[in-house]
Amino acid sequence: MEQNTPTQKLIAWSAIATILAGVIHLVIVPEHWAHAPAHGLFFLLVGIIQIIWGIAVWRQPSTRLYYIGVMMAGWLIVLYGITRWLPAPFGHGPESIQMIDLVCKLCEGLAMITLAILIFQGLILNAGRMIAQRTIALIVLFSIVAGFFTYSVARAAEPIFPSLSAPAEEQHHDEGTPAPDHDH
Repeated sequence: MEQNTPTQKLIAWSAIATILAGVIHLVIVPEHWAHAPAHGLFFLLVGIIQIIWGIAVWRQPSTRLYYIGVMMAGWLIVLYGITRWLPAPFGHGPESIQMIDLVCKLCEGLAMITLAILIFQGLILNAGRMIAQRTIALIVLFSIVAGFFTYSVARAAEPIFPSLSAPAEEQHHDEGTPAPDHDH
């Protein structure tokens, strides 16, 4: 695809940023699997889905893919924030913030912004400013609800799948002892 129009550039930026976030998620799978298998599985699935989505939107951009991508990025950003504030499911406390996390969230944030611009532009042209603004507000609301929903479902699943949890003897990240050497 030639990168000569602003729309094509936005599509390329969202695809590249999402693929990079997916690669980061795949890179951290082994250390998270060792920490808590549920975390490793989650990052494996998210990484694969992000890479597939990035390739798909780059090759065949569509409004449907824009919506999927913007909601996926928003959901993951919100879920990340929740697990820095509340105890992470299958873990023993809120997760720490690492540099690789910030790079990943920066990529997802860039993808979310570029996709929101594409969606907003399309809606302004076809439905008007009010509909475009409401749609962006609904995307933000969906991201928040999806983040908390995922967090709640994972917390509810902890007792059902105890083998996917972090070992009980592992130290809580906020107890004043140094966190284990792994990134989140």
